[in-house]
Amino acid sequence: MLDVRFAQYSHSEFDITSFNFPEKFLKDSSALLNWVRKRKRYIFDVLRNRSSFFNFIYTKTFQQHCFIGTETIEEVIKVSQNSRRLTGYFANKHFITELQRTTKRLELELKNPSDWFQRLSAEASIRRPVMVHVRRGDFKDDSDYYGLLSEHYYAHILKNISTEITSRGIWIFSDEPELVSDWELWKAFPVNFINQIDSEKADPAEFLKLMSLGGALIIGNSSFSYFAGIFTSMNSNIYCPDPPMKGVSSDPDVIYPSNWIRVQAQWQ
Repeated sequence: MLDVRFAQYSHSEFDITSFNFPEKFLKDSSALLNWVRKRKRYIFDVLRNRSSFFNFIYTKTFQQHCFIGTETIEEVIKVSQNSRRLTGYFANKHFITELQRTTKRLELELKNPSDWFQRLSAEASIRRPVMVHVRRGDFKDDSDYYGLLSEHYYAHILKNISTEITSRGIWIFSDEPELVSDWELWKAFPVNFINQIDSEKADPAEFLKLMSLGGALIIGNSSFSYFAGIFTSMNSNIYCPDPPMKGVSSDPDVIYPSNWIRVQAQWQ
């Protein structure tokens, strides 16, 4: 049994229970309760960041453990047995390798896919277009820390991909497509913006799965498209920004699998 109630009121509102994993999940059904918890978490986080004493109380109360992503699966399981809340940054190849070593292959299949997803996934499986993820959202408010990848980063990659692949189409995924839809580079390719408003479910899991179905994937500096890359078929080229973040010291050798193609990040 996995307790995902905390994830239900996280800032991303992303729910792993959309996928057909064998585990059973403990969830909250009350939207009002999730709304209250989300506001309470925000207040707690503000106080915790401003007071070392409150941070101590907060950690003890929630029995929180933060992983840095270099732990073995055995260490994660051991800590999980004594912690109510687990946090961490698992977007690195060490953790993924450990997961694949100790478990059977996980298939990223949706539990209840929408008609919209089934139609697009069937098209993607046939056409194998280039999938492109452009991360904006809250990154705009802290662009010096995370970085906003510029048009030039994506243009450099697309211009160096064979025309046989780009002629299949470019599918663009973005949390704020209106901010990048007027980029000049799109005019040179057959592009299709995959917008959330077009989906009846608007489930982020469906967008992550769709990104994994391309003949090539250009990820952003985001764990969302990173994990789409992890589940992409082995015969697809995956392009990733180097460095992964603008203002964060992070080692690409730790984060990216060795078969991914690193491209110099260019920031806005």
